[in-house]
Amino acid sequence: MRSAKALQSAARLLRRYHDCTALFMRPMLEDQIWQLSPRPPFEVICHGDFAPYNVVLSGGEVTGIIDFEAAHPGSRCWDLAYAIYRWAPLSTGIAVEDLCGLDTQILRTCIFLDAYGLPAKQRRTLPHMIVDRLNALVAYMESEAANGVERYRRNIEEGHDQIYRRDVAYINEHREQIIAGL
Repeated sequence: MRSAKALQSAARLLRRYHDCTALFMRPMLEDQIWQLSPRPPFEVICHGDFAPYNVVLSGGEVTGIIDFEAAHPGSRCWDLAYAIYRWAPLSTGIAVEDLCGLDTQILRTCIFLDAYGLPAKQRRTLPHMIVDRLNALVAYMESEAANGVERYRRNIEEGHDQIYRRDVAYINEHREQIIAGL
């Protein structure tokens, strides 16, 4: 995930995936049962968890996508928000030297968005969208834990929700710098 080749190929593959799923978007899809709730506007079928741990690499290039359990109808930017959060990664808890620091994270976000082909005018909303996406993830985890789903109860117990909350605060604190960099 650290190489520019992996980052760019991931973005290009996500774009191809979105373009293909846009062809299948029908009003009836939003009425189907999805693990994550459909989120308007319905442009594509979001992967929902497009992250380095859910791709296949070959020769340092991302060549495949796995784990579609979080797929759901939504917008390109909604799916991009989580992808950028994971690939840049826009997070305080990064201990990998090449990936820590806001300037590096903003640069990696730009590389990803350039390779995806997201127009500049749509980039300004991404920090807000990432915060919304992470808050939705925490709400989903809490709801599932309250409904007795062991996996999410354990995630909450282990403090996974707190990681997302810290990252929301980090993105909110640096929102203007992120927007300016995009």
